[in-house]
Amino acid sequence: MANGESATAILIHLAGGVALLIWAVKLARTGAMRAFGSQLRHALQSFTRNR
Repeated sequence: MANGESATAILIHLAGGVALLIWAVKLARTGAMRAFGSQLRHALQSFTRNR
């Protein structure tokens, strides 16, 4: 393997990276909803009012 790393270590690093990515996306979504939640809700209501 690359630089003597085992397949298990590579899988653990990959799983950790995916977990951090999911956590970061959740934090960004939560922050955006707190900052712009009411504005986004009103915009979506006005955009979806008429088909």
